[in-house]
Amino acid sequence: MVEPTDVCIVGSGAGGGVLAHALARAGIRVVVLERGKQAKRDETASDELLQVVRRTHQPSVERDGTVVAETPDAKAPPTRVGQAFYLVGGGTVLYAAASWRLRPDDLRKKTRYGAVAGADLVDWPVTYEELEPWYTLAEREIGVSGKSGADPTEPRRSADHLMPPLPEDPFSARLAVAARKLGLRPFPIPTAISTRNNPETGTYECQYCGWCSGYTCLFYAKNSTDITVLPKAEKTGLARVVTGAYATRVELDSRGRAAAVVYRDAATGKDVRQPASVVCLAAGGVQTPRLLLLSKSSAFPEGLANRSGLVGRYMMFHIEGRRTAVFEEAFAFELTKKLGVHDWYFPGKEEGWINHCSIQSGSRRGPLTFALRQPGWGEQYGPALARDFPRTQQLQAMVEDLPQSANRVELDPERLDPEGFPLPRITHKYHEMDRRALEATQQKMGRLLEAAGGRVVDEAVAHTNVTGAYTYHLMGTCRMGTDPRKSVVDRDCRAHDVPNLFVVDSSFFPTSGGLNPTLTIQANAYRVADFIARHRKELGG
Repeated sequence: MVEPTDVCIVGSGAGGGVLAHALARAGIRVVVLERGKQAKRDETASDELLQVVRRTHQPSVERDGTVVAETPDAKAPPTRVGQAFYLVGGGTVLYAAASWRLRPDDLRKKTRYGAVAGADLVDWPVTYEELEPWYTLAEREIGVSGKSGADPTEPRRSADHLMPPLPEDPFSARLAVAARKLGLRPFPIPTAISTRNNPETGTYECQYCGWCSGYTCLFYAKNSTDITVLPKAEKTGLARVVTGAYATRVELDSRGRAAAVVYRDAATGKDVRQPASVVCLAAGGVQTPRLLLLSKSSAFPEGLANRSGLVGRYMMFHIEGRRTAVFEEAFAFELTKKLGVHDWYFPGKEEGWINHCSIQSGSRRGPLTFALRQPGWGEQYGPALARDFPRTQQLQAMVEDLPQSANRVELDPERLDPEGFPLPRITHKYHEMDRRALEATQQKMGRLLEAAGGRVVDEAVAHTNVTGAYTYHLMGTCRMGTDPRKSVVDRDCRAHDVPNLFVVDSSFFPTSGGLNPTLTIQANAYRVADFIARHRKELGG
């Protein structure tokens, strides 16, 4: 027998970790189900082979890979796309920690641009002004560094809790000079990386080791939820994190309300039923709709909370473009995102697309990944790597993926995971505007690298599909809206069909914007926690 709890949260990452903290602080009992374990921050923190190449924090492609194709019936090999990072703290343990606020016009896409053929644009049912105080709270509680007012597109702030930005490295400094010569306004990227010690949150000043994006932080400087908000939640005595808990079904009671989450215990191999008055899903943009689709019943034969038929639809990524250049001189190894350029964030009507686009530095590959992607072998291979790796730098584009109903997550009719449950299958095809926006942004990155003195060595060709290793920025599969026929959850992220079921990861995003989604997930989780706390009696918690 498992003791009932007020709220059961599936997933401990950006949404789940913050929600647990806010609810426990409000006096609400919480159980967090996490499929993974606590990350070990030891000498393997900078091990590129383990963390980036072999991806030891994810299941194998052979056992748990996701098929991604442009049509529902196309054959394709399994990939890592959509595989969550199974760790306490989820993707926040390994991400580059970019912590952006979405711009007001990111939340009113339909109003700004009108209808677009082939895309399903909508406005968010919440405004930036409604989210703003929760952004401020998230920046303070998580710990974000940056420079307020430096970004020319930055929206209004009610308070400035930002720590000082990370110092410029030599490449960022050179890039900033080149950008200004082009008439651009570069600025420090806001990141959830500490630039001063904060024992209250368990985080410490960045040591600038270079091993950041894709790695656990050996120095506890990356402000992931497992070292910031989750410990504070557990210290209240009201929150408990259960590791090795693979959620496989949400059960309903006779009234049609969520009553429990069933999970497969990794230690025993047995199913455990966790009763709860409220259930909140924070497993990510692929695993959350998958769990709803697995939770079929006589009341919901097409999947839980899916009377609209929209669970899993409007799958969005960010379209990631990269440009690589070789310079005359070497630069110190650096992976942290440092410099942003947003002068091109909002496209002009004459450009032929409406995708919002961010350009970011600090996307350099590690030495092993760099070596594996270089052509040629033989006696000159080693010397060439030693010469070229320190002189090679990258820029990254984060381009908005326009929502389309046909882009979706479904249960794979042919493939099961090792536990016997259907794996997810993704159908995704980029809109023509997506491709045009990416290609134009890649051209702009090339001009910026050349202005900094680099020789661009790749081609600016837009992707034709999602890359095989894409496991992050998974959005939109449980769309938020006011009309139950056109959305899965309401403006408070509560399922239209199930009054005590919430979605607090990026599944709720109606549109993706052109910025990394983590801070928006966290801000919204604080907002949803406030709603749950205020309506606790009504929800049964």
